[in-house]
Parts: sequence; C-alpha cells; structure tokens
Amino acid sequence: MDVPESRIFDMVEAVIQVALVAAGAFVALGLLVSYVKFERLREAAAANAALVDPRAALLIRISDRLGMGRKPSPFVLAIAGAEGAPAEVLETFLRARVRRGDDVRPLDEGRIALLLRMESARQGAVWQRLREAWAALPAGGELRVGAVAFPGEGDTAAGLLEFAERRWNEGATPAPAAEIPAAEAPAADEPIDPLTGVLRSEEVSLAMHKYVARCRRETGVVTLLYADVYDLAGINQRYGRPAGDETLRVFAGILQRCLREDDLIGRLGDDDFLCALAASPSDAARAAERVLAAARDTEVASGGRRFRFTAHVGLAGHPDHGGSTRALFDAAEAALAAARRKGHHALAIYERSALAPPKPRPAERHRDRL
Repeated sequence: MDVPESRIFDMVEAVIQVALVAAGAFVALGLLVSYVKFERLREAAAANAALVDPRAALLIRISDRLGMGRKPSPFVLAIAGAEGAPAEVLETFLRARVRRGDDVRPLDEGRIALLLRMESARQGAVWQRLREAWAALPAGGELRVGAVAFPGEGDTAAGLLEFAERRWNEGATPAPAAEIPAAEAPAADEPIDPLTGVLRSEEVSLAMHKYVARCRRETGVVTLLYADVYDLAGINQRYGRPAGDETLRVFAGILQRCLREDDLIGRLGDDDFLCALAASPSDAARAAERVLAAARDTEVASGGRRFRFTAHVGLAGHPDHGGSTRALFDAAEAALAAARRKGHHALAIYERSALAPPKPRPAERHRDRL
C-alpha cells in the first residue's frame, strides 16, 4: 500500500525532532558533567591551596599574563610589605584598593605580590595613593613597594619577579607620573601628555568615543567628568609659568589618585581635563567630590612660594543626559559652566531643564575635538 507523501514528510519531521531533542539532551548532559568536574577540581584546588608554594603559584600566574594572546596586555608586577604588619592585614588592605580583576596574593615573610593591569606610567600615582592610605591607618607606617612593568622591564616570569624583588630590597618605588623628570618624559609621538602624565589632547577624542561605546555596550552606564583649573592665566601672571605648569601637574596627580585605574583621564586644553568613568552620574559625583576635596586641601610649591588653586567639575552621564559622546560632552560642558558660576571648588551635574548649552568663547571651545 502506498503511503501518502504528506505522511512521509510528517514521519521525517518527527524523526528530525526526536533527533534534535536527543542531541540537546546529550549536550545538556555533557555540560552538566563538565560543570560537576569543574566544581570538584575547584574544591580540590581550594583544599590544597595551602600546599602550593606561593612563589611557584605567582610564577605560573605571571606566565599566564605573558601568554595571553599574541600581544599580551601591559601589566605591573609589584611586591609590597610593611615592617611589623601581618601579611593578612596588608593583603586585606590591598585587596580593598585595587580592581577586582587584579591579583593580590601572599608571597613570603609578610610580603604581598600584586599583578595589576595598567600602563607603567600610571603606577607611580597608584603607589602614592596606597602609601598615603596605609600611613593613615592607626597601625600604619611606611608601605614599601618594589615594582616592574611589562613590557619594557622584562619578558619572562622569573626575570620580572627577580627584578621586582631587587627593587623591593633596594626600596625603589616609582615616582608618580606627574613627577617624572623632564629628561624621562614620554616622547612626542606617545599618547601621554609629557607635562601632566595623562592622555594628551590629540588622543582624547578617539579614546573617549571608544570608551563611551564600550561602556554603553557592556554596562549601560558611563559618565564624563569635565574639570578645570580656575584662572590658570592669573597663576602664571602672579607666580610665573613654571608655577602654572606645576599646578597642572598637581591637579593631574589628584585626578589619577582619586579616580580608578581603569577610568580614562585626558588633558583636553590648557587648563581643563576630560575624564570618562564607567559609572552612573551619582557614583561619579562621589569621585568628583574626592577630587575637589583633595584640590581644596592641596598647596602647590613652586619657586620657593606656596599657593592654593581652585578647581571645578561638571558631570553628565548616559543614559540620563545623552546617548552619544558628543551629546554627553556638550552636557558636561554646560555643567562645568554652571559649576564655575557656583564658586570655588564647585560641582554641578547636568540638568536638562535648568542648564542650557553654553556658548563659550572660541578659545574655550573644544567640541570639535570630539
């Protein structure tokens, strides 16, 4: 007896569906078995962690960093220690002050090893911030750090660790980027501004567009922090051009210390800085308040004279105040203008209904760079 063609198609479709269900069940079972194996291995590793030599574990982790991709990302290896401080206390202190993706692990004799994902030029500001925070503790004191950077100071795990230990023994801690001597300043073709140690103005536009796009894609929030040094021309006139340059270096150092290592900081013009933070405007406002408080409490020393300076900050963030980088910059520029009207060391967050887009003088206009 002939079977109708439609019946054959139904039978084939049923067989395919059964095969797909069986394949899906097989894949799901495989994933479940893999997960169970992974959990057992993780529990075994945790149970035997105390049996692993910390130095060997660190060398393995450094090798992992060196082997990531065809072109490994820059990182800094550091050894930190403080006389009389228990290793557990120092480890807890450091873990609370670095990014979640960075490595903090005991090394030996009360010393802690750190693997930080950052450019070498940023590390000086990081060590200064950590030393100041450690010294402020009741049982604090001097935090000693020896650090090396990849690439540039070694290309093997053993070589980098040996160099870091040598620097720790010598007590050599890199200076903050803002204090790099002129002879060691970055070359003209590098993206770092030689005066302030942050991203140079020619690089700001592309970097900001990329940073904002990545934050919108990955976290959905990003805020531009637009800051300036008030009346830089007046400082130059009263105390001399070197004093104005020193003020910019000091303020750039404050930005580097008060913001996170993965925030983007650039020098946009003569006296203003544009920063991008992967945070909401309310969270970024807390960082801005730290910046302004530090600026308020800081004296600049130049030519045998000491003086203070004023800073302002304007904030605008996605999705509250705009979608594109240009729209956020216009809003942050309007907020900065409002902060200047408020007075010394003022902060303003963009309010669409209250702040109209500013109309600055041509010499103050930076929109075209974005």
